[in-house]
Amino acid sequence: MRLPIVLATTLLLSGCGSLANLFPDQFDNVEYSQVVNLNVSASINKTKPKCTRPEDVYHNAKFLEVYSKGTMNETNQNIYVEIGSLVDELYTRENPSPVYCKLKWNNIEKATSEVIALSGARIKK
Repeated sequence: MRLPIVLATTLLLSGCGSLANLFPDQFDNVEYSQVVNLNVSASINKTKPKCTRPEDVYHNAKFLEVYSKGTMNETNQNIYVEIGSLVDELYTRENPSPVYCKLKWNNIEKATSEVIALSGARIKK
């Protein structure tokens, strides 16, 4: 009689980690603010004729990567790693062309717009 209960409990506990990714995180105003900041920066920078190193944007993207690891589920962490990767590619590129910059800023803007839509729809306390 104890064996089925022990097995069920073990299976339940081992599955909780992946099960948590099925439920969205609660609304987080710090996360939302940083994502909006990245989105606005991308929107502004994609129209500039000259490509400059995105220091503030790089900082914000890295902040979100680290912040998500301590406060968000694995799905959200992966989203911020992906956005960080886009920003990192632009940040580390030597002498990027204006076309490259515009495309990269468009990709960053698109990715952050999708996160804004998802994050804004979360339950607010």
